[in-house]
Amino acid sequence: MARVVARLQRGWIGVFVTTGVFSRAAQLELAQDRYLVVLINGE
Repeated sequence: MARVVARLQRGWIGVFVTTGVFSRAAQLELAQDRYLVVLINGE
């Protein structure tokens, strides 16, 4: 996820897709830092 966030340019929205699940810590970090990344998990 760090690479997705690092490559975002102003006005872009990132999308991260996995067949697994995202940890609660990862979700909280994205929310707290207000990164424009959509998380799509396999559930």
